[in-house]
Amino acid sequence: GALFKKTKNYSFISCRPDLVGDAVGQIVELSLKRGFAKDDIQVLGAMYHGNGGVDNLNDIIQEIMNPPKAKSKSLEAHNETFRIGDRILQLQNNPEKDIYNGQIGKISSIDEENSKECMVAKFDDREVTFGRKDLNDLTRAYAITIHKSQGSEFPLVVLNLTMQNYVMLKRNLLYTAITRAEKNLVLVGDPRAFEAAFKTPGNDRKTGLASKLRKQLGITVKPENVQEPESKPKEKTKPKQPEDYILTPEKIYSGEIDPMIGMEDIHL
Repeated sequence: GALFKKTKNYSFISCRPDLVGDAVGQIVELSLKRGFAKDDIQVLGAMYHGNGGVDNLNDIIQEIMNPPKAKSKSLEAHNETFRIGDRILQLQNNPEKDIYNGQIGKISSIDEENSKECMVAKFDDREVTFGRKDLNDLTRAYAITIHKSQGSEFPLVVLNLTMQNYVMLKRNLLYTAITRAEKNLVLVGDPRAFEAAFKTPGNDRKTGLASKLRKQLGITVKPENVQEPESKPKEKTKPKQPEDYILTPEKIYSGEIDPMIGMEDIHL
């Protein structure tokens, strides 16, 4: 199905953990310049804290996608600034408002003086009104955790992982993240972190996730003990060396480079 379709447009940008925020910001700016709509771009991370955590990334991306405007209204809550036009994420189920954990919406209006109805946001073309106490269950959604992204797909996913996420680096986490990308995928961070995630089974021992990941990323592995038929004419091209077929973590990063993302334009 669509979940397992091959994603070829991906690239890998290696950078130190303290530069992840800068790198992600540059990727977002480049993507916007090259024609991606703001809502097409979704940044994913494993954790909330740290340079590559979604809290810091939301600060960076909000300044790029929705900077403060003169006389524009905003709300402050739990160290976050919410502005009209911001993409937001519901963090808890709220049956009363008919919105649920993981739903993404967009702020359409703000009333700073009205504590009971201080914000209106659209979720799937339906308007939902929030009071100040409801803001505790909302966060900006330019960057979200991989866990919260389950069930959604986006035209361009920017996934960052570093060794600071080490305890969470499992194969099923990586698979969930890369399958959020409908077409374009950019991996950012520490190659060792992606390698660790690829090599570490989570709860996926019986689901064949390793082979699904290889398929998703276009990695081929030479089948063992397969002999070429003798009648086949010899190829005149230079034979490939065995290492071309052996799966290595580096193969994860060796797909076609997404033409929309120029890695040469990322300066770290």
